Amino acid sequence: MRTYFSFLAFLAITTFGHSQDYNLTQVGYLDITGIRGTSASDIWGWVDSEGNEYAIIGLNNGTSIIDVTNPDNPVEVFFEPGINSIWRDIKTWNNHAYVTTEAKQGLLIIDLSTLPGDTNLATSYYTPAGTNGGLDMSAHNLFIDENGICYIFGANRDSGGCIMLDLADPKNPIEVGKVENWYVHDGVAKNNILFLANILDGFFSMFDVTDKANPVFLGNRNTPNNFTHNLWFSDDLNYVYTTDEVEGAFLAEYDVSDPGAITETDRIRTTTGTDVIPHNTHFINNFIVTSYYRDGVIIHNVSDKGNMKEVARFDTSPAFSGIGFNGCWGVYPWLPSCNIIASDIENGLYILKPAVELDVCGLLDTIEFPNNPISIYPNPFQDELRVSGRVDKTHTLTLYNILGEIVLEANLWYFKVPLPVDMPAGIYMAKITQGDKLIVTQKVIKN
Repeated sequence: MRTYFSFLAFLAITTFGHSQDYNLTQVGYLDITGIRGTSASDIWGWVDSEGNEYAIIGLNNGTSIIDVTNPDNPVEVFFEPGINSIWRDIKTWNNHAYVTTEAKQGLLIIDLSTLPGDTNLATSYYTPAGTNGGLDMSAHNLFIDENGICYIFGANRDSGGCIMLDLADPKNPIEVGKVENWYVHDGVAKNNILFLANILDGFFSMFDVTDKANPVFLGNRNTPNNFTHNLWFSDDLNYVYTTDEVEGAFLAEYDVSDPGAITETDRIRTTTGTDVIPHNTHFINNFIVTSYYRDGVIIHNVSDKGNMKEVARFDTSPAFSGIGFNGCWGVYPWLPSCNIIASDIENGLYILKPAVELDVCGLLDTIEFPNNPISIYPNPFQDELRVSGRVDKTHTLTLYNILGEIVLEANLWYFKVPLPVDMPAGIYMAKITQGDKLIVTQKVIKN
């Protein structure tokens, strides 16, 4: 996947030293903290069967579900009150949301299946056996893998490690295993490889959990600032990215292809000299998207391993800077619209759109042929298409509708291609040819 880096972004970086917003635009906002009279914590996203998009936000006094399908008009559709706590973390599976809190209230389960029609959502709570003092469960965080295994981190049981729950019956989790070597603050899993952030021990660890009842330790590695708060894997599981939740800390990249010999390949920090604190980072299509407390949302391109580069940022809390636990708590980058939703502790919900040129969400869907770095953008588009790369009047752009009919054919005299004013919205196939030679074929969407 090619990444485009605009001149304006370059100018912003070189002129302002990473201090200005660029390549991320606010397209929506909801003062949910003001509406509910409290502060926000983490955030997750969900999409219903009709394609409506939602932000699920943890608040000190409960959990809020907000319809963000129309970012100009986000609307809270459900609120579940809860015991006061500054920590609430959310994940979703099989039309249900699961919420942990460090208040002793158990694992909250919200049935989302009736949305959008019925917003009177059913809820229940789960506590595993053996919690300290027989109390309801408290837990710091959770993750749910592609097989519907829910990993609970930092619970009030044993050493506060990781509890594994099978969600085959979404409302009735069944415990199937645990990892209690060290306290666990956060974690992720894929293909039965479990990655754990062991914050108090200053490292992350890896386990093979193919047999949930008998996890196998694979390896561990200290992180630069020895306070491993969060981590995320690359899609191929060969790399891991970590945050240390202390002032002036680094984002770090590791080659974990050999868990017995994990190698740090790069580290980077933002707004050098201000001691800002990173929080949670997530991997999507060779980018890492990070909630960076007082610096807001920051995106790094990590396609060139060993050479992480900042490519976008948006400050959700310009009133704050430097050291402090204010500002952006969480961020979620996987909505189909490519909108990025972020939770700010004091200010609530932000809805952001990354610059099309970055292609953070992989919407360009480009097939590039050797020695012809050409792409068509924006995608989705409205009034015109643009072409980047080495093209001239010998190249032809052809658009086909889903029936295979040609709706536009134009020689590329210029990099902008105007479209018919009556061209209907929908999915099209674009092809660039040079004579009989196919150069690029790409799916594009007109809004």
